[in-house]
Amino acid sequence: MSKNRTKNTTNDTTKLPQNVFLRGGKWYVVLTIPTKNRYEGGRKTYKRIVRRCRTETEEYAKELISDLRAAFAQKKNEAAHPTVLALIEKYLNIKTKSLEASTMISYWKLVDTYIRESSLSACYAAELKPIHLQNHYEKLLMENNSADAIIRLNGLLFAVFAQGILWQVMERNPCEGVILPKHRKKESAFFSKQEARSLVKLAQQHPEYFIFNFLLETTMRPQEALAIRWSDIDLDKKKAHIRQAVANGPKGVYIKQPKTKGSRRTIPLGNALIMALTQHKERHNAFLSSLLQKADRNPLLAHMKRTGVNYAKRIGVSANAKAAYDRFVENDLVFPNADGGPWSVANLNKRLFKPFIKKAGLDPSKYSVKSLRHTSATILAEKLPPKVLQDRMGHADIKTTMNIYTHVLDESKERAAQVIEDELY
Repeated sequence: MSKNRTKNTTNDTTKLPQNVFLRGGKWYVVLTIPTKNRYEGGRKTYKRIVRRCRTETEEYAKELISDLRAAFAQKKNEAAHPTVLALIEKYLNIKTKSLEASTMISYWKLVDTYIRESSLSACYAAELKPIHLQNHYEKLLMENNSADAIIRLNGLLFAVFAQGILWQVMERNPCEGVILPKHRKKESAFFSKQEARSLVKLAQQHPEYFIFNFLLETTMRPQEALAIRWSDIDLDKKKAHIRQAVANGPKGVYIKQPKTKGSRRTIPLGNALIMALTQHKERHNAFLSSLLQKADRNPLLAHMKRTGVNYAKRIGVSANAKAAYDRFVENDLVFPNADGGPWSVANLNKRLFKPFIKKAGLDPSKYSVKSLRHTSATILAEKLPPKVLQDRMGHADIKTTMNIYTHVLDESKERAAQVIEDELY
């Protein structure tokens, strides 16, 4: 725009330029733009854009109108021809209301890690071809990114572009022509029966590890065990009702509803586990009572002189106990953290499970807390029909359960040769 303009302070509306009106003695330009919406009778609706015309000249008013039209045309073009990044962001912003917070976090992480800073982000989605994606994936592989990450990224992009087709901003899905890297599924590590027995004995000797016995005996997912409440456990009827699970969100760990109907289930509990749960509850109540007693200074310090090192130590113990007691919020959780809230699976794995496995004389790097569920399932697979095990584990698809039977079947095949020889010779 020109910097040298002559100000016209006239208030005569008959001499105002086109698209200009007066408000409070000042010039304003107005641009009326048709929208996609229509009235019930079919008549178009319009949007008015008003901007202050600070330099009150006809030349400036025309340039301002021209700038507004150009900005509107650009915005309209961006809506009709979004970039890859813009389309992804629009899709995820809409999906925020219907997807789990933990799922959204994983999606945004994929976008931030593999798309946002790449040349792919600025490409128009409608012009994107399979070869562009193929080149991008090959580049990611050369940068030592995992095949699993690329497969997950492609899954997200496939959903985004499928929606782009429905929004009529794309004609085809470029993910359909891409060759994905081969995904080598890592087999879940599990413990042998002898190792499992050793873990049970170790946990019995160290009450802080009781949750691991609970996981082995119930075949629960760690997320489910960390969210289970005392109100979900019927000690008299010897049953545990799984109604929720923990998840990670933007503000930390939270408790959510299970993803599928199959995840909501009831698991029978054995006599030994019922007794162990009763003792676990008694220990928890005793712990809270001891904190309350330590927090109460009067009985603790009544017999002591109010000077000296020991008195100061007792004051410190009392203050720490009071802080811990005040910080603890009772949520009825069977396995709460120090504040009474739920553990995250990652925290449980790092702070308790890894030291537990190391104490058992095993290699912590080979196992995760999920190994306990797989171990339990493998042991049960030798004795239970697949359908019963599916219900116990909360699998929506029997195929998931049948993968566990692979180990059992392999062992049976090896024994088959010896069995037939024993019978024939």
